[in-house]
Amino acid sequence: MAAKPPPRSFRVFGPVALMGTLTADDVVASAVYFNARYLLEAAATAPIPATQQLGNLTRTFVERAFDNMRWPAEEAELIRTVNRRLDEPDVWRLYLLRVALQNARLLRKYRGAFSTTARGRELLAPGREGELYLELFEAYFVRTNLAFTDGCPEDPWLQQGVPDLLALLRATGANDVTIGDLAAELPVDIRAWTAAASYRTPHEVLSGALRRRVLEPLEDFGLVTVSAPPEPKLHPWRDDAARVVTPTPLFARFVVDAQTLN
Repeated sequence: MAAKPPPRSFRVFGPVALMGTLTADDVVASAVYFNARYLLEAAATAPIPATQQLGNLTRTFVERAFDNMRWPAEEAELIRTVNRRLDEPDVWRLYLLRVALQNARLLRKYRGAFSTTARGRELLAPGREGELYLELFEAYFVRTNLAFTDGCPEDPWLQQGVPDLLALLRATGANDVTIGDLAAELPVDIRAWTAAASYRTPHEVLSGALRRRVLEPLEDFGLVTVSAPPEPKLHPWRDDAARVVTPTPLFARFVVDAQTLN
């Protein structure tokens, strides 16, 4: 029998390293971690049927998961207000989670149902919390094209800039870095954003996409908080560039300078 590979203690991610040594206490507040465990444990107990037409999670499962998983309170209230019954596309965070888990090969669809893979079951074991958290981060930011979450231009440089974004957040700490500040540091195809700007400036469109595509998942991981500007404007999308991004204590434990590991 082949020996099991050793736990992944870290991954070099551009100028930073992501630590897989977190404990259960470290990740307890992470909504992504909690929701991923819920979905993987459910699919490990019994295959979850997929819808025949789109191959999504069924409405029955989505309704149950929505009540038991963790969501931003305001978004959960809005979703319930707008939808009498919930299908997977109505809960975009659940849709993103399911796609990311499949991309990471922790969840698979086989014969019309979702099941947890052998790798996924391994990572549910006690003591593997940090390794699962690292796998989830890679599932979102490395293996999944996050452009589908925001409806803005598909610019690969925006997602490829995440390592530098993490390094910038680590260097600046809690010094009132705004989404606009972060957007200004990312290499992007300015022509794509100019074409999509219409009545907004490219900077406003880019800031909105950065918030939805990257920063909201980082919030769900428990790595940053995003605060509303002190004086909200009439149009919420114009506020994105002014929102303040603050790393959490979990960020400091998970994201370290890669040079310190040499």
